[in-house]
Amino acid sequence: FQQARLDAMFGEDRLVQGEILALFVAETRDRLAGIAHALRYARMASARVLEQEIFDTSTALGLVQLRQLSGAAVHASFNNDIEAQRRLHADLLMALEVLSSAVTQLQQPQLYEDRRRDTESQR
Repeated sequence: FQQARLDAMFGEDRLVQGEILALFVAETRDRLAGIAHALRYARMASARVLEQEIFDTSTALGLVQLRQLSGAAVHASFNNDIEAQRRLHADLLMALEVLSSAVTQLQQPQLYEDRRRDTESQR
């Protein structure tokens, strides 16, 4: 993700940024499950709608790799290229896992600070 874009959108509050990105990851996992189901039954239009949602949200958040992959998947669906869509679906899953790890790292300083405050308040 583009840290400067997140800072501009949500301030430099890493907790808020982490929560927004974690929500995106969860929603995108659901969308990817829906895409897998749609591709299994060759429902190209259903897959395209979900791919477009991922494209739109990743564009808004500045998530370049996910935007590129989901955009390519939308394009493949317009071309009725289900094999390309399946490959791109797998790539989207991998990219989402990378983002999920990055979100966890983004939240770590905040989690550490929260634990420290909890410990101090218990004394």
